[in-house]
Amino acid sequence: MIHRKIFGIILDGKPAGDLDRLITVFSEENGVTAIIAKGVKKITSHRGFHLDLFNLAHFDIEEGGSQYNPRRYLREVTTEKNFLKLKTHPENFSAACVIASFLIRALPQGSPQKQLFHLTQKIFEALNDTREPHEILSLFFLKSLRLLGHLPSILKKRELKMMLGRTLLQLDPE
Repeated sequence: MIHRKIFGIILDGKPAGDLDRLITVFSEENGVTAIIAKGVKKITSHRGFHLDLFNLAHFDIEEGGSQYNPRRYLREVTTEKNFLKLKTHPENFSAACVIASFLIRALPQGSPQKQLFHLTQKIFEALNDTREPHEILSLFFLKSLRLLGHLPSILKKRELKMMLGRTLLQLDPE
């Protein structure tokens, strides 16, 4: 087993058995990574609190398994920032959920995304500080699509926002 420390944002958490959880973490070094957290649903577990959605945390993990079927197990976790305001405002929370869903679906497992991680961290901090998430969400998508190579870099932000606004109105006029 290889021990590794990573720093990332928790994007998703699913039950995995009676006492375990499968968490999805987005980190600078590993990109999107699935980690098995054994026994965190026990009442006596001191790690359960740290595994809330959208927490920015330090993870100590063990890697094992084969090259084609790697398994990562959580040893320790320490929360650096919990984005409490983001979790208490429904619009901000839903914007963060949309971002998390996009990252989980758009990025392959284990591919490092340094710039996109820093963008996501800044966007979560902005969502934590504001009550108007709509502009922040559109800014995230424009920048992330540009970082992933899906938007040309010759277009300016204003032109991209207008194009995105027109497209969204065509898809859903309400």
